[in-house]
Amino acid sequence: MRWSWPSFGIGLCLGLLAVGLVATQAPSTPPAGGGPRAAAPVERAPDEPGESPTQSPAARHVGPTTRPRRATVSEPAESVPSPRMVGVPTSETEFEWDVVFEEAVEVSFGPGGGSTRASQPAEMLARCRAGARAAAERGDVSAAALLAGPTYAERAIGLGLAASASSPRLDLLLAAASDAAFPDLRGAALHAAFEAAPEDERIRALVLDAARGCDADLRRAALEPLRALGAEGAAVAAELLRRGDYDNASLGALALLVAAHGDATRLLAARPPFDAAAAVVAALEGCARQPHSDAERELLRTLPDLARSVCERPDADDSVAPLADLLARLGAGGHLRALAASPFVTSRVRVHAIRAALADAATRADGVASVAALLNERDAPVALVLETLGLLPVDADTDPELAGALVAAATSHPSAWVREAAASQLAGTSVAHGALVVHSGTYGAQGKDVDVTAALLAALEGGRLVVRASNGLAGDPNVGVVKTLRVEYSVDGVRRLAEVREGAVLRLP
Repeated sequence: MRWSWPSFGIGLCLGLLAVGLVATQAPSTPPAGGGPRAAAPVERAPDEPGESPTQSPAARHVGPTTRPRRATVSEPAESVPSPRMVGVPTSETEFEWDVVFEEAVEVSFGPGGGSTRASQPAEMLARCRAGARAAAERGDVSAAALLAGPTYAERAIGLGLAASASSPRLDLLLAAASDAAFPDLRGAALHAAFEAAPEDERIRALVLDAARGCDADLRRAALEPLRALGAEGAAVAAELLRRGDYDNASLGALALLVAAHGDATRLLAARPPFDAAAAVVAALEGCARQPHSDAERELLRTLPDLARSVCERPDADDSVAPLADLLARLGAGGHLRALAASPFVTSRVRVHAIRAALADAATRADGVASVAALLNERDAPVALVLETLGLLPVDADTDPELAGALVAAATSHPSAWVREAAASQLAGTSVAHGALVVHSGTYGAQGKDVDVTAALLAALEGGRLVVRASNGLAGDPNVGVVKTLRVEYSVDGVRRLAEVREGAVLRLP
């Protein structure tokens, strides 16, 4: 029989398959001595920790991020080395950094101020330094290791150590200022870094970046260093104000920085948000109050115009109040009067202009004139007139012009609300509704007259005036010549003029 190579290959494969089937079905040979084979015992060192047979490999793994077990003070330093503290004093309790930090803050700031957090960077840095002093008293500590620790207290103490060193660790402070774990510590680290080396270019760059950034804590910490940067810091402040990138807490500081070191006029011309413009003008007053140079004197001269230009903006609101007060302090009654009468400004601006003018003795006359003009303005918004009437002083009836305007408003204003409010303002005064209103009075002859309005107002009683034309009103303005008393008055809003010669008695009405 002849074999061919294909037939031989098929036969060989079938033979190998049969041998494999037999091998898999054969019973295992029992071990000597009978019974199942026992697992060989694993020898361990006496102090080597064992493993649970059900423990998964992931659970058995100890990664680099696992926090090491704390060393108790009763253990030898060699048993569990600690990178954060060496030579811990003997005690039966476990050493806790947070307890040390809390106790140190309470000791330094008192039970009432013992919070370990503070909103201001300087206050937070003071707490960190207090914790550092307490930790240093307990043993040798490492600022770098503590700043790498996982807890707030460790990093706060580490920051305090880095800032309190005889040569502050700028590398650690800069790293802490960029650490995202605890925001308030970032601000304290930036404050400490600038305090230690204000001329360091890395720190100056970090301050400028922090001021422009989105981190509120770093921005707050950058405000004080910005002031120390002078014109460079003022340019950043102007940039933030121009684009409205600030909060209420930082607005005043940024405005003061621009007023002191920047070009405030250019910023105002760029029309920043209204509250920023108002804050800058208010800050300019402080810089120009005691001028020491020609530039500062020129600023003081133009300040009323700057304030008025901001008040005239169409987006002006109640934030205009400080600017109106500024105009009154500067004695710019003309500007206030113009704002109160302008139809192109908001009602809030008109109200604050009148309020500020009435409140300052130097501009009171302008305020009174503004109220009188508003009461005579028949198409003025009723809400504006009513709010203005509420601003009037209790002695409003003593001013002839204002009293006349009140009487006219109480009798003939088209709004019933205004008529009632004006009548209420006059109630109980000598200028009661329907009574006499004295506007002015003069006494003299041949062009030599004296103003006797105050004496006439003092003589008003029960809405009537009875007075003798004599030198007793205000002295003798023209000796040896017969004088004349002239009184301009109104009843029910109708103006009249009365004249009597010297020695005669005038009775009105």
